[in-house]
Amino acid sequence: MPHFKDKFIMAKEDADSKWHFPKFRPALKSQVDADFHVKNITGGSVLAVGEAVDIGFRMIYKNPGLKMRHVTLSPWEVDGINIMNRLDIKNEYYLYNIHSLQSPLHILSDPADRAISFELGRLLRARGYDVQHIEFNDK
Repeated sequence: MPHFKDKFIMAKEDADSKWHFPKFRPALKSQVDADFHVKNITGGSVLAVGEAVDIGFRMIYKNPGLKMRHVTLSPWEVDGINIMNRLDIKNEYYLYNIHSLQSPLHILSDPADRAISFELGRLLRARGYDVQHIEFNDK
């Protein structure tokens, strides 16, 4: 068994922030604390598009009636065991196992993923889902 001592460096926590956002995401620069309750949303599924997954996790943490799914860039194959179906969004993003989504659906995205968010909403509405959009802006 190889010895890994001193091979890993633990990151020092930033004392000024409970949650870290990448600097290249201008929509999140104004977000001071992502631990928030979402008004008027008490249930359903949050579909976090791309990098919005970090905010999605914080939303479901503070809003226990919500479930979350990640709309990802990873094009996994349907295997009939863990992945029953795949929804392709512009042949760029993917959502898996849509049969198990809980309505209403709340699509969470950064402005950079607006086109993906709207296309996902269109596809899901065509399948009969109630869809709402939540987008973080740079204001």
